[in-house]
Amino acid sequence: ARDGSIYVGNLRNAQATDIYTCRGDPSGEDYAPTFTQHGFRYAEVSGLSAPLASTQIHAVEMHTAIQQTSALDFELPVLN
Repeated sequence: ARDGSIYVGNLRNAQATDIYTCRGDPSGEDYAPTFTQHGFRYAEVSGLSAPLASTQIHAVEMHTAIQQTSALDFELPVLN
């Protein structure tokens, strides 16, 4: 968005937001939501009293080991 926040207009009414309030542990904190999934490209962190360094936040890819059992190809390459 123009104000620097993440654009979420394309989500329409989907509630794809996790809100976590830090407890203030100076050695750091971990947040891992359970029973949810989100595909994302950006994360927004707000309400800090000092800038957040890129080394202070990490995203972890998690998935199940499901084997591919089928595939779908189209005649038009632009659709593949």
